[in-house]
Amino acid sequence: MTNVNNLLNILLLDCAPFTGGAQESFWSLAAHLPQDVCRPLLMTADHSAGGLAERAALQSFPYQPFTARHWPANVRGLLQYLQDSRRFEPFFRKTVADFQPDVIHANCIRSALLIPQDCRQPILLHDRDAAFPFFVTRHISNRFQNLHIVAISPLVAEKWRSLLPEDRLHIVPNGFDLEAMAVAQPPKKDDSAAFRLLQVADFSPWKRHDRFLNLLAQLKPQIPNMKAVIKGRVRDRQGERLLTDLKQMASKLGLDDSLAFNTADGSALPEIAAADVVVSCSDGEPFGRTIVEALALGKPVAACRGGGLDALLADCTAVSFVPPDKLHDAVLQWLPPEKRQMTVPFAQKAARIFSIGRHVAEITGIYKNIAYVNNGYPLEH
Repeated sequence: MTNVNNLLNILLLDCAPFTGGAQESFWSLAAHLPQDVCRPLLMTADHSAGGLAERAALQSFPYQPFTARHWPANVRGLLQYLQDSRRFEPFFRKTVADFQPDVIHANCIRSALLIPQDCRQPILLHDRDAAFPFFVTRHISNRFQNLHIVAISPLVAEKWRSLLPEDRLHIVPNGFDLEAMAVAQPPKKDDSAAFRLLQVADFSPWKRHDRFLNLLAQLKPQIPNMKAVIKGRVRDRQGERLLTDLKQMASKLGLDDSLAFNTADGSALPEIAAADVVVSCSDGEPFGRTIVEALALGKPVAACRGGGLDALLADCTAVSFVPPDKLHDAVLQWLPPEKRQMTVPFAQKAARIFSIGRHVAEITGIYKNIAYVNNGYPLEH
């Protein structure tokens, strides 16, 4: 296989019809790939406003749009997947024949499921899911002869350890453009004296918004000036029903005057910049993008224990990883403004281990190693 100027042809594949945290992270990588190493091509199903296709077009980033749905985990979703994969296969085969990728970099397990079983190009599956049925991961490991995994945290990597050799399993935390994040400006505050709590979580049950509401009900008698925001997107009918249920629950708990729901598209960075404490209530969060964003903006975090960042941030004093029933105490410790101010440099220092530069260097190193083994390129590895 001959590459233009000896660059590595990297086919970036994402099948989500929206931009969530996984797509944000994938785009951050794509936009920062070194031009002297990689020749990328993005295949994306995201045609939403501000989504991957639009971003690629605006930045003259090579891309190929296709159509796929967000398959629900039921019979209807299975039928949608089968239909989408049949439509996708001839388009994928033509793209591969024309582009001749050295590595196919599939973002998330769903994207890998679209790739035909007889694909012979090396596949790097960027796994961002902690909870996924074992039969699916086993199916994928058996499906492709040349499969490599990059997991975003030790928690995510664990499900692959019995399925793949160690040299094909890589743990690379997500990368963030910290300089760009640092300029985020908070929205105008109506009450500068309020103590502000924030949960950033799209409306899916496992994000445990109900846990956040119960936390607010506990805290309200102790923090009379408390204000809270839930920032998240509604992706489907299940999300719409969940949002309706949560609003009813908030009213029953007497939170209407202290809680706002923000379902608008767009970055959560302004809301994080306005918050005093960011709370992560999810069960088994595979990574915790919001936690890193909060740290980068100097904000303390109270998070449920058992997620992907527990070990990576074990020594960070700006994050409290606690059992769910201890979130109350974890938040109260940050009530004094002087304590929050003192933790700013420690939070920002912790965020630097997730810099986009370090992330890109690790991923491109994996690309090189895969190409070296499979194609015999004289590359350092």
